[in-house]
Amino acid sequence: MKACNLEGRKKSCWAGVSRSSCVVVIAAAGLLFIPSQDVKAAGSQAQVVPERGVGVEQRQQQRKSSEDYKPIGARVGSFIFLPSINVEAEYSDNVFATQDGAQSDTLTRILPEIALNSDWNRHKLNLAFKPEIVRYYRLSDDNVENYDFTADGRVDLLRALKIDMSAGYKIGHEDRGNPNAVTSAKSPTKTKTTDAHIELNYKPNWVSLDIDGDFTKNDFNDVTNKNGTITNNDDRDRDKKEIAVRLGREYLPNTEMFVKASYNVINYKDAVTDSGENRDSDGYSVVVGTGLDFTGVVTGNVFGGYISQSYADANLEKIAGPTAGASINWDATPLMSINGIVSRTIQETTTTGSPGFMSSFVSLTVDYEILRPLTATANIRGTVQKYEGVGRTDKVLDASIGGKYLFNRNFSLNLNYAFKRKLSSSAGLSNTQNTVLLAGRVQF
Repeated sequence: MKACNLEGRKKSCWAGVSRSSCVVVIAAAGLLFIPSQDVKAAGSQAQVVPERGVGVEQRQQQRKSSEDYKPIGARVGSFIFLPSINVEAEYSDNVFATQDGAQSDTLTRILPEIALNSDWNRHKLNLAFKPEIVRYYRLSDDNVENYDFTADGRVDLLRALKIDMSAGYKIGHEDRGNPNAVTSAKSPTKTKTTDAHIELNYKPNWVSLDIDGDFTKNDFNDVTNKNGTITNNDDRDRDKKEIAVRLGREYLPNTEMFVKASYNVINYKDAVTDSGENRDSDGYSVVVGTGLDFTGVVTGNVFGGYISQSYADANLEKIAGPTAGASINWDATPLMSINGIVSRTIQETTTTGSPGFMSSFVSLTVDYEILRPLTATANIRGTVQKYEGVGRTDKVLDASIGGKYLFNRNFSLNLNYAFKRKLSSSAGLSNTQNTVLLAGRVQF
C-alpha cells in the first residue's frame, strides 16, 4: 500500500474514501456478513411484545449478549479474543464550531478494536486496545490518529465484598468545539490522559458501603497557530485525585437511601499559568438521595446537596452552591423507554480571570423499538455553563435523532443526525453545527 502523505494540505490516501465511496464500503461489509435467510427473517419477523418494566436499552444489551447477536470470538486459554471494527462517514457543516465563516467537510473515521476478556467463574479481567483514524476530505490539517489502552477487572473477595479496578492511557485530540480549545490552532490540540480507578463495594445485608478512589493526569501538547506562532499548553497540564464514600440503607427491595461525600485535589504542573494565575484547588461535595422503583416501570435515583471548590490564588473566587442530580428511566410502553438525567458540576477553564464554571445539565432520551433488531433514538440536551468572576454564560442546546439495526451477530448499522446550538454572552463564541453520521460495525 502506498504511504499516506499527511504534510501540508495535500489530500491523503484516506481522503478518497471520505464521501460516497465510504458508504459503499460500509454497505459492502454488511452484505458479506448477512446470510440471505437473516435478511428475510429480519424483514418479516413479527414484533414480540416484551416484558413491561424492562427498558428498550436494557433489552438491546440483552439481545447483544444473546446467541443470535453475541460475537463468538476466539478462545485464548481462559480468555476470549474479540476483534471488531467500526467504519464511519460523517458530514459537518461547521467543523471548527465558529460563529462566522463556517467550513463544512466530510470525514472517514476508522475504529478497529481488540478486546481480550476473561472467562472465569470468579474474578474478572478485561483488556482492550482501541485505535482511531480520522481523515477529512478537504481539511487535512485536522486529520488525526488516536489510541486508547484500557484494563478493568474485579476481585471477588467474599460474597458480600468485591473490588473493582480500572486503568487506562489515551492519546487523543481536543474537539474543536471544546470551550477550552485553542481556537487559533492550525490543528487540534493533542492530549495524553492517564487514569486509574478503584472501588470497594461491601453489602452484607440491607446496608452497603462504597469507597471510590480516582486519579486522572491530563497532558496537553503545545500547538502551532495559523499565523505560525506557538501557544504554550503546559500551564493546562494537571493531576486530579478524588476519594468518595457512599453509605446506603435498603428500605425497600432493591431501593436504597444513601449519603455520599467526596473530596478532590487538583494540582497544575506549572506553579502559575502564562497569565500569572495559580489554578491549584481543592473541593468537596456532600449529597443525600434515594433510589426509585415504582413497580419496575419507573426506576432510577435522585439526590441533592452542596458542592464547593476553593483555589490557591486569592484572585480566583471560590465556586460553591447547591447541587442536585437525577437519573430516571420510565418504560412508558412495552416498546418505548424515556430516560431523564439532571446534573450540576464544577468544571475547569482556561479563561483568564475565571477559576472555572458551574455546569448545569439536563437530558431527555426516548428509545423506541420499531422491530426486534431495529431501535430508534431521539435525544435533547441542554447545558448552562456559568463562568465565575468574568460574567460569561454559555447556553448549549443539543438534539439528535437516529436508528440502529442489528443485522446479525457480525454486522450492525447506525444512522444519526445531530444539531448543536451554542449561545454565548462573550462576543464571537456562539455557533451552530449540523452533523450526519453513518456508521457500520463488524465484529467476530
